[in-house]
Amino acid sequence: MTHPETHNNRTEQRPSSRSEPPQGWRRLRHVGPGLIIAATGIGAGDMVNGLNAGTNYGGLLLWAIILGTVIKFPLSEATGRLFMVTGKTVLEAWHEWSKAASGYFMVFFILASFITAAGICSAAGLAMSALFPGLMPLWAWAILHSLLGFVLVWVGRYGLFEKVMGVLIGLMFITVIALALLTEPDYTALGTGLIPNIPDGASLAILALIGGIGGSQSLAFYPYWVRERGWTSPKWIPMMRTDLTVGYAATGIFMLAMMLIGSGLLFGTGLNISGSEGLVTLVQPLQERVGYVARVMFLIGFWAAATSTIFGVWDGSSHLFADFIRIVKKATGEQAAAILNPKGIWARGFLVFIAFPPMVLLVFDRPVLLVIIYSALGAIFFPFLAASLLWFMNKKGLAKGHRNGILSNAFLTISGLFFVVFGILAVTGAV
Repeated sequence: MTHPETHNNRTEQRPSSRSEPPQGWRRLRHVGPGLIIAATGIGAGDMVNGLNAGTNYGGLLLWAIILGTVIKFPLSEATGRLFMVTGKTVLEAWHEWSKAASGYFMVFFILASFITAAGICSAAGLAMSALFPGLMPLWAWAILHSLLGFVLVWVGRYGLFEKVMGVLIGLMFITVIALALLTEPDYTALGTGLIPNIPDGASLAILALIGGIGGSQSLAFYPYWVRERGWTSPKWIPMMRTDLTVGYAATGIFMLAMMLIGSGLLFGTGLNISGSEGLVTLVQPLQERVGYVARVMFLIGFWAAATSTIFGVWDGSSHLFADFIRIVKKATGEQAAAILNPKGIWARGFLVFIAFPPMVLLVFDRPVLLVIIYSALGAIFFPFLAASLLWFMNKKGLAKGHRNGILSNAFLTISGLFFVVFGILAVTGAV
C-alpha cells in the first residue's frame, strides 16, 4: 500500500513533514488539528446541550461533561496512532477488515452528515438572528453560513482553513469563558455534580451531552488533518498525543463554562432553550445581569462556535468521502493523489451534497431540537468505533510499542460499553 503521505500533492508545502517532531513543552507551539477537532465537535451540539444541562439540572451533570471528555480521548488517540503506525485511515482499516463495516459506516456517515448540516447551520443562523434581529429570517442566515463554509472548503487550502478556524476558536473561548466568570455561578454546587447521577427525565440529555462532546463521526476526520500537518509516521505520536490532550482539555473547560452560564442564569427559572427563540431566552437575563456588552459577547461566541463546526464538518467530510472513493477504487500513486485532492471532483462533489440538499430541513422551526437529535444520533457510532479500534490496535502485526496498552484497552472498552448500555436503557425508558 502507498503511504497516505504520498497521496496529497500539497505535502511538499508543509515544513513539519520535513522536520523532526518538537520535544517537551515546545510541542504546545505546534498544536492545531486537536483544537480543530475540538472546535468542530463543540460548535453547535455541545453548546446547546451544555446550556440545557445547566438550565435544567444546574451542576448535576458535571460528571457527564467530564466522562464525555475523557472517553473521547482514547478513541481519537487510537485513530491517530493507527494512521501514523500503519499509514491507514480508520476508514481504510474498516474496509480491509470487512466491506460491510465500511459500508455500514458510510451509510451512517451520509445520513448523519445530512442531519448535522441542517442542525449546525440552524445554530449559526440562530446566533445571527438574535444578534441582528429582523435583518434576515433564520433560514436565510443558515443558508448564508452554509455558503460560507462551501466557499472556504472549495478553495482547498489547509493553511487558510486552519487560520480561519484559529480565529473562530479564539473568539468562542474568550467570550464564553469570560461570561462564565462574569455570571458569578455557585461553584460550590459543582461538587455534587462530580458524583454520577441521573435526574428524572435526563437520560436523553445525558446521552446527547456525552455523545456530542468532541464530535462523533468527526473523530474519523482527525487523520486527514494530521496528514495535512505532515504527521505521518510513528515519530509524531507524542506530538499527536499532546495535540489531542490540549484539544480535549479545551473541550472540557469550554463545556464547563457553558453549563455554568446556563446554571447561573436560568436554573430554577422554569425557562428553557428551545425553538427559534431559545437564544433570546438566555441573552435577556444575561443582559439584565451583566449588561448589553455581555449579550453581544455571548452571541459572538455562540456564532463562532457554530460556524467553526460548519467549516470543520464541511472540510473533514469532503476529505473522508474522497478517501472512501480511493479505497474502493484501490487507487495508488498519482491516481490516489488525484482522488484525494481537495480540489478534485470527489471532495468537491461531496461538498456540494453537504452544503446544499440539507437546506430542505431548514423548514423546521426547531433548530435547537435538530442539534440535540444529531448529537444523540452520534452516540450510536461510538460502540462501533471502539470495538474496531480494539481489534486493529491489538493485532500481532503491529510493533509491540505501538499496540494498545492495558490503559488504552480499558478506556476503549469502557467507551464502547457505556454507549451500548446507556443507549439501550435510554431507548427502553429504564433511565
